[in-house]
Amino acid sequence: MIRFWVCGAALATAAMPVAASAQLGDKLDCAVDKAEPPFKNLLAEALIGDGENLGFERLLGQFSTIADSCTSGFVLDAAQKKAYLDYGVSRILRDWLTSRLASYGLSATAIDTALDFGPGRSNPRLSGEMSEDQVKILVQAFMEGGVDTESLSSPAWESVGTYAAVSSIYWRQRQALSAWTVMPLSLLAEPERAKPASVAPAAGLEPAVAAPPPAVAVSAPAPTFEPVVSAPASAEPIPTPVPEPTPEAPIATAPPAEAAPAPSPESAPPVEVRSSPER
Repeated sequence: MIRFWVCGAALATAAMPVAASAQLGDKLDCAVDKAEPPFKNLLAEALIGDGENLGFERLLGQFSTIADSCTSGFVLDAAQKKAYLDYGVSRILRDWLTSRLASYGLSATAIDTALDFGPGRSNPRLSGEMSEDQVKILVQAFMEGGVDTESLSSPAWESVGTYAAVSSIYWRQRQALSAWTVMPLSLLAEPERAKPASVAPAAGLEPAVAAPPPAVAVSAPAPTFEPVVSAPASAEPIPTPVPEPTPEAPIATAPPAEAAPAPSPESAPPVEVRSSPER
C-alpha cells in the first residue's frame, strides 16, 4: 500500500512546477492540525501496513474531507487538490515514521541531512529504491552518529527507505505549493464573487435610471512657442530692402478767381442829387 501511494504521489509531484526553495511556515498544515492524533495514527498504519484490512480508502476519504475544509474559500483544480492532499498525507507519515525510526535508535534528522532534504536544499526526487551511493551516504551518517548499522533489522531499513521516499514527496510538494502559498494557500485564485441578482421594478413604476457621471473638465493644452533662431555672429547683416517711392499724383488746383474790375467813373451811373426845397 505504501509503495502504491508513494509512486502515485511522486508522479504527481514530478508533473508540477517546483518553485525556488521557500519556507512556508505552519500554515500549509491546516489539514494536518485539524486531524486528531488517533486518526493520523490509523491513517499512517493503514498506509504502512495492509491498507485494505485497515480501511485505508475510508480513512483517506475522511482526511480528504478535512483538507477540502481548509481550501473551501479558494478555487482549486484537480491537480492542486491532489497536491495539497498528498502534502498532508506525507506530513502525517513523516511524523509517524520519525517516531518509528527513533524506536530503532535512528535519527530522522540524520537522514534529512544525508540526503539533502529541507528548506533551501536540493530535495532529490525518490520514486523507487535508493541508489547505492545514497545508501552509502546514509550508512556513513548513521555510523558517525554512533549507530551499529550491522545490527539494524530489515524493518528498520524498510522504515529508513520509506521515510526517505515520503520526505522526497513532502518537500517537493511543499516547494510546489509555495507557488500558491497559504491559509491555506493565499496565492490561489480568489473564488468568483456572486453577481447581485437583478430586481425587477414594481408594476407601474419606471425603473430608476442612474444619472450619468459628471463630465470631467479637460484643460486646454498649454500654448506652444516657436523657438527664436538668432543668426550666427559671423553672418553678414542682411540689407533691408528700401521700397521704391511711388509717383505722387498731381494735385488738382482750382484756377484763381479773377478779380472783378473796378468800375471806372465813366461807366458808373450818374447819381442824381436832389436839393431839398427851401422852406
